[in-house]
Amino acid sequence: MRKVPPAKTGASPKKNDRGKAAEKVRALSARAAFDALFTKGKKISGQFINGRILFDQDAGIQFAVMVSRKAEAKAVNRNRWKRRLREIFRKLTPRLKPGTWVLFQVRQGAGRPEYQALKTDVVMILQQGNAFL
Repeated sequence: MRKVPPAKTGASPKKNDRGKAAEKVRALSARAAFDALFTKGKKISGQFINGRILFDQDAGIQFAVMVSRKAEAKAVNRNRWKRRLREIFRKLTPRLKPGTWVLFQVRQGAGRPEYQALKTDVVMILQQGNAFL
């Protein structure tokens, strides 16, 4: 029988490279948030994905990924896109301005790019949207 380690109490928040507590990233989920991104957000097209960026000083950093069935027919491939984009975004979060809302839409016919090519595309979209500190 395995021993279960005791639960940690009083755990400190994660720190980023600058020694500050990392801002929590929440998933965009409200219909109003998506409507605001589509009407007021800045659209930026990349090679594999389209991005929409909006700044809301009252909210924290929020993020969403959309992969349509037209872009990827199989759920396995749609989930792979989501996992990769979430991981790339998670690593870039400490460099983002507070209150940044980001939506990534996978382009139809984008294929399956390598991780590094996708990361380059995401960084380019965030740079053009002035999302970095």
